[in-house]
Amino acid sequence: MATRSRRAVDSSFCAGADLKERLGFSQEETADFLTTLRGTFSSLASLPVPTISAISSVAFGGGLELALSTHFRVLSSNATVALPETRLGIIPGAGGTHRLPALIGLSRARDLILTGRRVGAPEAYFLGIADRLVEVVPEDERDVSDLLAQARKAALSEAVRLAQEICEGGPIGIRAGLQAVSYAQEQVENKMYERVVNTDDRDEALKAFSEKRKPVFKGR
Repeated sequence: MATRSRRAVDSSFCAGADLKERLGFSQEETADFLTTLRGTFSSLASLPVPTISAISSVAFGGGLELALSTHFRVLSSNATVALPETRLGIIPGAGGTHRLPALIGLSRARDLILTGRRVGAPEAYFLGIADRLVEVVPEDERDVSDLLAQARKAALSEAVRLAQEICEGGPIGIRAGLQAVSYAQEQVENKMYERVVNTDDRDEALKAFSEKRKPVFKGR
C-alpha cells in the first residue's frame, strides 16, 4: 500500500509506526494499513525456513511485532524493545497480543503490553524475547554513531553465526522441526517425524555418525 511519506531512521531497527503520518489517516486508510501489515507479518511468520531478526538499537511497536514474526531474535546489549501502544490509547495491532504471550507467557506479556514499558536487551534475553544476546562495550568518548555501527555489526555477525549453526542440520529435518514447534501439537510432531524418518538425509546422518564425519545433506 502506498503511503504519503516514508521516513527511515538509521539509528533504529524499527521504531514503529510514523505517528505524524498516522495522525492524518482516515479510518479506511488505517484499516487498509493494518490489513497489509498483518498480512505481511503473517506471511513472514509462516515461512517454511528459519528467519532471524538482528536488533542493535530500538524495536518499538510494529518494530517489535516485526521481530516477533521471525523465528529468532538476536539483540545487542544496547538494544531496547517495547510495545507502547497502550500509552497511545490503543493496543498492539499486528500480532503483538498473541505472538508475545506465546513466546514469553501470559503474565509477562500482560506486564509489557499493559505498561508499555521499555525493556533493555538483558531483560529481553531473560524474558525470552531474545534468543541470543551480544555484549557491546562502549569505549570512553566513543561517538554514538560508532557505537551503533559496532552494535549493528555484532548483532548481524551473531545472526549469521546462528544461521550457520542451523544450516548444519538436514534441511528436511529443519523444516519439519520448525513446523512441529510452531504448532506445538503432538499430532503435528508425529506427522512431521513420519515425514523425516524415511529420508536419504536421515540415512546419511546415521552413516556419518558411525564414520565420525559431518553429514552431507541433500535435502531428500
